[in-house]
Amino acid sequence: MKRSARKLGGKPKKQVSPFVKWAGGKRYLIPEIIARLPSSFGTYHEPFVGGGAVFFALVDKIDKAVLSDTNTELMLAYEVIRDDPEALMEQLDTHKKAHDREGYYYRVREQRNVAWGGGFADKLASAARFIYLNKTGYNGLYRVNSRGEFNVPEGRYKDPAIYNRENILAISEALEKATLETRDFADIDPEPGDFIYCDPPYDDTFNSYAVGGFGEAGQRRLKACMDRWRDKGCHVLLSNSDTDFIRDLYADYRIVEVEVPRYINSKADGRNETTELLVMSYDTRIHTMAKRTKSYERTEKSYHVFLEYERTGEPFSLKEIAEKVGWSVGTVRTYPSKKWRSFLTSLPYGKFKVHGLAGNYSLDEYVRLVSQTDRLSKDPKKPFLDIEVERLVIKARESAMLALDIYNRPATLFRTEGFLVMMVIAWRSLFHAIFEREKIDYCYRNDDGTQQMIDGEPKAWDLAECVKQYWGDKTTPEKKNLEFAIALRNKIEHRYVPALDPHVAGECQSLLLNFDERLTREFGSYFALRESLAMPLQTSSIREGAQMEAIKKFQGEQYDELKDFLDEYRGAIGDDIYADPTYSFRVYLIPRIGNHESSSDMAVEFVKDPTPELMKNIVAIKEKQVPVSNKGGLKPSKVASLVAERIGKRFTVHNHTQAWKMYDVRPSSGQDPASCKTEYCRFDEVHNDYIYTDAWVKFLDEYDRLINYRHKER
Repeated sequence: MKRSARKLGGKPKKQVSPFVKWAGGKRYLIPEIIARLPSSFGTYHEPFVGGGAVFFALVDKIDKAVLSDTNTELMLAYEVIRDDPEALMEQLDTHKKAHDREGYYYRVREQRNVAWGGGFADKLASAARFIYLNKTGYNGLYRVNSRGEFNVPEGRYKDPAIYNRENILAISEALEKATLETRDFADIDPEPGDFIYCDPPYDDTFNSYAVGGFGEAGQRRLKACMDRWRDKGCHVLLSNSDTDFIRDLYADYRIVEVEVPRYINSKADGRNETTELLVMSYDTRIHTMAKRTKSYERTEKSYHVFLEYERTGEPFSLKEIAEKVGWSVGTVRTYPSKKWRSFLTSLPYGKFKVHGLAGNYSLDEYVRLVSQTDRLSKDPKKPFLDIEVERLVIKARESAMLALDIYNRPATLFRTEGFLVMMVIAWRSLFHAIFEREKIDYCYRNDDGTQQMIDGEPKAWDLAECVKQYWGDKTTPEKKNLEFAIALRNKIEHRYVPALDPHVAGECQSLLLNFDERLTREFGSYFALRESLAMPLQTSSIREGAQMEAIKKFQGEQYDELKDFLDEYRGAIGDDIYADPTYSFRVYLIPRIGNHESSSDMAVEFVKDPTPELMKNIVAIKEKQVPVSNKGGLKPSKVASLVAERIGKRFTVHNHTQAWKMYDVRPSSGQDPASCKTEYCRFDEVHNDYIYTDAWVKFLDEYDRLINYRHKER
């Protein structure tokens, strides 16, 4: 269980990316870093934040961060994006419009150098200049001379993309988790259990990020700090170039060699793959390949080729992949539907697109994915799921099957309670499977960011929290059905209420059908309940004895609380939701009529002149036309909104329930509907519910009656 939550019911959250080009960017190292994160940690520290690619990739996996750098302009830009993104974008628009003017870049550069002498007093203007110069300067460099003056020449860009509005706003939101500081790495003060990622200027590389450079002395000073943090109980991870000096310096740490491309270079042909090192103070439990065979090298190369295609969003054919990696087309013909299916999307005309590789699979995980055929299911119809996801899906499905068995078992007297208990487990496990698949942290956290524990295990979200996180503020019949089930389950837990069953059968049926639909939609038809749902949970039969007995029991005083709950909840959700089958699914059994008495549910015979003897053994059926009661009628939610609108004050469905009880306008649920005051209320036989008239709204609108009602309520 990892990561932090996003609202799954709405639009997926946009992935955040760096707002500046930055030497030493870690975009292609991110999968390796993610794969080697500590299993748990406190605050995330990044003292060489630079372009922020690693922080942005981890932002959904951390709760609190401290980002720092010695570059004052860079940290000013972060601060302004966090605190005033709209004003920043206005200034960037001004720079973009003026960019075509001759010499504009160099005038802005000169303004920057003057502002540097004054300590960048105008934060907003300084941040805008910094981003503009970065996006229009040669090759995205940030370089200053010994006097601190920015000296990068103008790049050759006809229409440079200065910023992306959605990305700036997403960065602003992400930075709400972060404390921003302009300071030296040696000045950070992590707590035991914190995680520090260090990305210093690399050994033996371009080294003009800041005045004074870094050099060997800086590398040794950083090593001393890493030793101190490690001894304090922190998790430390460092990335650096693969040199003998770095290997010797960190000989007492765990070192992993990885291959990544390098992109900022004054010559385009210099943008090749290079070897880097990940240095760790902790055990990641990730095993590296023991032997670099030719096959392994091609697999490794394909990983970086796919990462590049994902970065650009460019479609490609199998032939293009084969040529770049060194495979034959025949070798990779079946890979899209087998080894690559978890991150490839098929497009028309034999094209493909990469989605979900970066950030989800490290190189080691990718190699295992495409090299080990035993990871694929022997059942070709079974979708490929991670082990934990599949475990949760199976638990959800089996819980739903058990709920169905409890409800349909003959002579079960606590069917609603047992059914709801198992369906709560089923829905909760289903949401956990979805969150696990999406890499979302679904554990409760303490105020200090640590996980809440129960019996040594992290405390996972209950169903109510899962519903909240999945749908957010959206209101749907399916969501309301789940909220009804949760509330009802809490009310009847450990209570013996068999008379409740016929009153909530529709909601129970929808709860199960919705589960099967959601399970199928999220994980495919392979896991669907299918034929297990062929028999409805409960039907209305022509034999009403048991149901009438239940209705009589439901009129008892011990059920008053439940009756009020049903009335208020159903009245508050609105007509559209209440009538929707995903909220309540109602099934009625129609008696089967056959040619013989033994082949029918009920024998019906038409006779012209019945004799007195015959009349003793038969029941006469009289045709009766029942008018539709709800024509022009008002549901409780509509009454409440109309009254509130008329009186100009708050009037809720709860107020409405108290009102009809006070004035005896109608009986409670389950009682004889004939006692309605028909001037104000009628019973709707078709929907087994009460509706109200305009006269009732007018009655509540009268000032003296309303005041009297409110006085009595208090």
